Amino acid sequence: MKTSVLKLVPYVIACILIVTSCKKRETDEVTPATTTIAAESEEVQVTNVNDNNETSGSIDQALDDVNSDLGSLSGARIEDTYQDCGRTVTIERANNSTVKGENLKTVKISYSGDCNALGKTRTGTIIVTLTKGKYFTEKGAEYTVSFSGYSTAEKGKTGLDTVKATLDGLQTVVNETGGYVWQVGRRGKTNPVIHKTSGDMKITFHNGKTRSWTVTRKVTYARPDTASRTITITVEGFGTDGANSDVVISGTNRFGDKFVTRISKPIIGYSTCFWVPAEGERIHTVTPASGGDPIVTTETINKGSGAASCPSGYKIKFKNRKGEEKSREVKWSK
Repeated sequence: MKTSVLKLVPYVIACILIVTSCKKRETDEVTPATTTIAAESEEVQVTNVNDNNETSGSIDQALDDVNSDLGSLSGARIEDTYQDCGRTVTIERANNSTVKGENLKTVKISYSGDCNALGKTRTGTIIVTLTKGKYFTEKGAEYTVSFSGYSTAEKGKTGLDTVKATLDGLQTVVNETGGYVWQVGRRGKTNPVIHKTSGDMKITFHNGKTRSWTVTRKVTYARPDTASRTITITVEGFGTDGANSDVVISGTNRFGDKFVTRISKPIIGYSTCFWVPAEGERIHTVTPASGGDPIVTTETINKGSGAASCPSGYKIKFKNRKGEEKSREVKWSK
């Protein structure tokens, strides 16, 4: 049972944060905005939202690999190096310990790009280092996740097409509650498990443009009904911008405009909907480099119809300089 859960974990938060990753969106990127008028076009707003979600999702997919490996290393694995599906995982333990699950200090994950998992391949390296506490599972434990040349490619109609960005930088994760993600809600185990992640990232888009982003995100894994198999994942922002305390990501977008993204209503996903976000709302505020007032775009998850109430996509809504309200529905392609 543990093995099957761990295999799901790397795909969980990627689907929650990267709304357009689990199912390919029906939009493409547009030519960069060079004027205030271009900056407020529907296409530019969709591109801004997609870049934000896809890049955030790439970060979270990597962090979920970390959760999976930490859970696995707490149990049966003791070898210093192992491989699976295009990944080489190397571990280091304090004091050369050979005891299962003890004194684990560093985990290095290298991606070769050779394995197609769920229509995706990955390249680059992430290194996880415990910086506070004796165990990763301790309440209040902290660890860093260093990204080096990490990127994801997804299978398109003509092969593998690289998605959006290459990531470099450092994230710090705080295990606020203690416990392992894969154990949430099991008998006698921590429920919920809460992680807070923050840090700066360098985002290199496939056109070569490089931007700096700051991530401040809180993720809650919970099993509300311990008698049920249903698990919920709730994502919130905890950063501040002077007026709000729910900022999840901020920086400069691919067009050179400053932006702040807030989670105004928690993004919630359910295992019954294959982890795709089922409800929630984000607000993206972009200040055009060309001048003028900020453009505020609201992104709302569209619930599906029927008993399952699984999402059908999302909707963005904003006003242009003339005060005209614009909107765009982005649906999942089949």
